[in-house]
Amino acid sequence: MLPGSALHLFVRHSEDLDGSRSFLSVTLNYGILRSFRLDPQNAALTEVVVPIPPATVKQHNTLVVSVEQFLRPNAGSREIWSSLSARSFLELRYAETPLDLNLGRLPSALLEPHTLSANRLTVLLPRRFDPATLEATALLVANFSRRPPGDRIATHIVRSVQAARDPLLIVGTPAEQPELVSLKERLPLAFASTRGRTVLQRTGAATAGEPEGVVGLTTKPGGDQSPILVVSGDSGAGVLRAARSVLAPGWTASGNFAARHHGATVRHVEKPRMAGLHSTPGPVHAGRPRSGRPEAHRRPQLRADRAAQRHAGRALLRLRPPDGAEAETEPRSRRR
Repeated sequence: MLPGSALHLFVRHSEDLDGSRSFLSVTLNYGILRSFRLDPQNAALTEVVVPIPPATVKQHNTLVVSVEQFLRPNAGSREIWSSLSARSFLELRYAETPLDLNLGRLPSALLEPHTLSANRLTVLLPRRFDPATLEATALLVANFSRRPPGDRIATHIVRSVQAARDPLLIVGTPAEQPELVSLKERLPLAFASTRGRTVLQRTGAATAGEPEGVVGLTTKPGGDQSPILVVSGDSGAGVLRAARSVLAPGWTASGNFAARHHGATVRHVEKPRMAGLHSTPGPVHAGRPRSGRPEAHRRPQLRADRAAQRHAGRALLRLRPPDGAEAETEPRSRRR
């Protein structure tokens, strides 16, 4: 969080309120941010700006707007005592932290669980695929998309790496995904031609052979910071092996690259050390994060209705009552 965040409240109230006893208060995480009188100076629609110190914003946040109101003696107003307009909004200024290309944080390393913008996942369409690659793609997309109600992930298809504008998932062998060659400078992989087909080859190693599976995290060439997750192998069986390993509860990889070759773990050291893949037979279900807490419990409760700008910017959160009308305080209630 950056300095300059603020809550913008549009308030109006009855002129019959007793300004010496009527107050509106705003608290964040049980700490008072501001309290002001409801007096004749703000009876008409008034914008009240409540600064939010960066240190008060936590991972989970509780924002409360409360009102204490009393009529003046002998006042018999039948109008609404006080109301908050639906024009009110919360402005959060922030700067994004650099990407952490760490396989151990999947799926968070690909789909940020704490983002204020909508999550979108792009899948690169393979030129062709066998049933094992199709199963691997379905497993990854289904498990990565497991979110609480109301926090769905939009998934769409692209035909090239350069066409992707969101986090990208590439699943398939080099023959199924020819554009993997464009990432050879960004991952410790090379490609070789064997018996008329293109196969994976670790940098400085002999041809991998099947059914090796590899997983890598990188970014697009050209300075785009959107993450790319590569799940590949020399065969559909190798691709499926890698996908199942990523989704296994015992997944312990770290760093940005991991591979397994014929039952032997292959490690590549890339800030920091990486563990290998683990083959898991049978159906694979997405496990909980290593903290033991579901992803849904680690998301901030503040959500934006606009896409947040990358690297530095602001997010606007609209304060809207359920029916879209203004939030009102009825005269029959003396205190809310």
